[in-house]
Amino acid sequence: MTFTKENIALERDAKNHVYELLKKYGCKIVDMGVPEEFSLTEFPLNLKTVIAQWVATKAEDAHVLRTDTHEFYLLELKGKEKDAFKNIVNQNEYDVLWNYKKSGAPLLFLIWIKENGRVYRHEIGDPKDYETAYVREKDVYFLPDATIHEFRPDAFKRLDLCYRFKRRG
Repeated sequence: MTFTKENIALERDAKNHVYELLKKYGCKIVDMGVPEEFSLTEFPLNLKTVIAQWVATKAEDAHVLRTDTHEFYLLELKGKEKDAFKNIVNQNEYDVLWNYKKSGAPLLFLIWIKENGRVYRHEIGDPKDYETAYVREKDVYFLPDATIHEFRPDAFKRLDLCYRFKRRG
């Protein structure tokens, strides 16, 4: 993503909207510092390194969701102006998600649409199966419609906590 003022504002709006949606379904938002608070014992040992890497790759805040059965998901949030754009993703950013997915990391990729306020969940798949193009000076993937579903927290799993790792400085 190109980091224009408009894109940064859209990403922040997406995060705020998703926070409100999660809270509506009983999920608490917990702010944590990076990395001094990361050693909390509630994170499974096998995920601590993955979560630390995830947090380190984010230019803004990083997010990790926990279910009431203590399953953890790395949370990727994107904002799009229009519903018609929900299927278009930056190749470089998506390739990072695919590498996490291939390594076995649990991921939840949510897309918020400013135009209608909807939140969609995308099932991350192998990008070699996706159509590609060069749009607005960047390489993009076109995500198949069959991999995008409207997201309702009550239809997913009982989401208990959303850890928001705040960037310092």
